[in-house]
Amino acid sequence: MTDIEKINGLVQKELAEMCEKHNQERFNSFHEAYAVTKEEVEEAEVEMDSIKSDIKLLWNFIKSDNTKNAVGVVNFMQKRCNRAIQELIQVSACCEKIKRGFQNEV
Repeated sequence: MTDIEKINGLVQKELAEMCEKHNQERFNSFHEAYAVTKEEVEEAEVEMDSIKSDIKLLWNFIKSDNTKNAVGVVNFMQKRCNRAIQELIQVSACCEKIKRGFQNEV
């Protein structure tokens, strides 16, 4: 099982890279924060939709004893899972950036 602290470390690293890349520690507005976060969520959804299609395809290959294509689908699924994780780490980093920038306004 993956330790949540390892994931938090990846989120903090992503946040640092995000802040450096855009030369800003906080979002300029809640509107900007929403738009950036929504974009990352949508990118994660695209990967998840592909994974859902892949799992159905995998089952069809398994039922037809098509090992070669089943393994091929698993390779694609794994790549998509990693991209989904990457996107979700970016979503979490956006959430952290929102908290840092706007928590004093609560």
